[in-house]
Amino acid sequence: LDLTPLNYGMVASYYYLSYTTLEIYAASLTEKCKLRALLEIFCASSEFKNLIAPVRTPGEERALVRASKHAVYNYPSFANAYDVTAKVNLLLQSHLGAGTIPVGRLPDSS
Repeated sequence: LDLTPLNYGMVASYYYLSYTTLEIYAASLTEKCKLRALLEIFCASSEFKNLIAPVRTPGEERALVRASKHAVYNYPSFANAYDVTAKVNLLLQSHLGAGTIPVGRLPDSS
């Protein structure tokens, strides 16, 4: 039995991506993708579901809804603030566009 890795498998292994993320990238990315499409494809990565927590408090939800009104690309499903993909999209837009998201006082780590 001769086993050899496929190109997608090698890429997924090298960049620590899950196969579902790589399938999304392979099926969705084209030469003519615009920035909005790239952002939506990137935010659909399954790795974010493990890294970023959904909205936990009403204050956080209000802050994200307020910030979404100033986002360049309005994400269609941000009506559901508990969607991790929508939260990642908004946070990335804020970071890349040098926008601000109002935050309350962070709890002490002690």
